[in-house]
Amino acid sequence: MDEIIKVNDVSMRFNLAQEKTETLKEYTVKLLTHKLFFNEFYALKHVSFSMKRGGGISAGT
Repeated sequence: MDEIIKVNDVSMRFNLAQEKTETLKEYTVKLLTHKLFFNEFYALKHVSFSMKRGGGISAGT
């Protein structure tokens, strides 16, 4: 069967602030003064898959 969708080596990363800010002003000031630190969170990391006509999914590593 033909592959109709093929995805190779997809990653999705989010930067999550280490501490909560209450206001947009506080967030902006911390960001501009380099006092806002982030942790990386990967929702997807090196995901591969393909879908064949008719709905069969083949997952990769």
